[in-house]
Amino acid sequence: MTLASQKTSQQQSVWIFGYGSLIWRTDFDFMLQQPAYIKGWGRKFWQGSTDHRGTPTAPGRVLTLEKTQGICCGMAYKLPMESQNTILQSLDYREKDGYKRLELDLYFFDQVAPVFNQIVPDSRNTDQRQKNSQKHNQNTEKIDSSSAQSIPQQAPNPANRAVTYIADVDNPHYLGPATNLQIAHQIVNAAGASGSNADYILKLQAALAKLTTLYPAYSDPYIDDISAIVKQLSDL
Repeated sequence: MTLASQKTSQQQSVWIFGYGSLIWRTDFDFMLQQPAYIKGWGRKFWQGSTDHRGTPTAPGRVLTLEKTQGICCGMAYKLPMESQNTILQSLDYREKDGYKRLELDLYFFDQVAPVFNQIVPDSRNTDQRQKNSQKHNQNTEKIDSSSAQSIPQQAPNPANRAVTYIADVDNPHYLGPATNLQIAHQIVNAAGASGSNADYILKLQAALAKLTTLYPAYSDPYIDDISAIVKQLSDL
């Protein structure tokens, strides 16, 4: 039996790990909120949204997790035992557009915060892109360029297991890789029941920027770069 399906009578609280909109938009009760990260995964705008941030005829792009050799920083929520099953069911509905539960190891920042570097491949040739490349190359000599994020130099043992939601290649709304510019164009032109696709990424970028002031590991050039293009295309 998985963590996500255990009954509350077993007296084990469930942790939820959010790496996208759950960082800044929670609509459920929780006992504890704590910055956290997972290893071996990176966030990508490779999932189509035909409900919250797009429509069937004009899908938006939202985040999913893809295997990497690095880390993904997000927010962890400890659910109340008396209502965790109900909360999980509501999250299943919220993430119904191609997502499924995934149980994984959760790491907290209460011991050693990992050093985070990210290489952002993109086909655009702009002054801003060159500045970003120069900045990241200063710290990437020991990083495998095929990895989206670096592995922490040090990390505590997993504090808990957590449940997150992932949209893999087998779901019907999976869009797959695209350049940052292509992703930004699709985001700017999409909106759904939960609002504009641009609002989704800009609020995420703002939340990550705020967390970066506490933990540098939250710096995410992939999100920053796409957000900057979205702002340019939207004249924000």
